[in-house]
Amino acid sequence: MADEVQASFLEAIVFELLPKQPDIGQMMTRKPVCAPARATIREVACLLDENHISGMPVVDDAGRMIGVVSRSDLTRRCADNGAAPQFVCETMTAPPERPAAELMIAADIMSPTPITAKEHEGMRAVAQRMCENRVHRLIIVNDVLEPMGVLTSLDLVRYVSELWKKSDRAECSSGTRA
Repeated sequence: MADEVQASFLEAIVFELLPKQPDIGQMMTRKPVCAPARATIREVACLLDENHISGMPVVDDAGRMIGVVSRSDLTRRCADNGAAPQFVCETMTAPPERPAAELMIAADIMSPTPITAKEHEGMRAVAQRMCENRVHRLIIVNDVLEPMGVLTSLDLVRYVSELWKKSDRAECSSGTRA
C-alpha cells in the first residue's frame, strides 16, 4: 500500500509538476558509494550503514556497474536462500574473524538488471521511468556503465519542494498571492 501511494505521488510529480528540464546531472548525488561484486554481505551491510544509504550500485573489478543492492535485497535474498532471520542478523554482525568464505557476496544478492539513466537526460523522463519501474533509486551511468551518480525518489521530492518555494516567493513578490 505504501509503495502504491508513493508511486501515485511520484506520478503526480512527473505529469503535473516537473518541467522537462533540468538534466538529472544537476540533482543526482555524485560519486556514489559502490559495493565491489566480491564484497561479503557483512561488508555490504556495513557500507549501507556507514554511509546512511539504503542501496548502491554493485561494480565489477573494472568499476562497471553489474547490478544494484539494497537493504531489502540483503534481507530478502538471505531469507530466500533458507536462512532464518536470526542467522541473517548473526551473519551480518558476526566478528570479522569469521571466514568470509562462509558468507554470500554482493553478486549473489544484487538485482542484476538495475534501472539506469544518463546524466544529460531530463528530469521528467527519468522520473517517469522510476514510476513505471516502481524503483526508489536510479543509477546514473556513463557510456561504459561506470556509476556517475544516484537519483532517488527523495531527490525528486526535494526538487519539487524547491519549485514550490520559488513559486511561492514569486507570488509573494508580485503580490498575486491570496
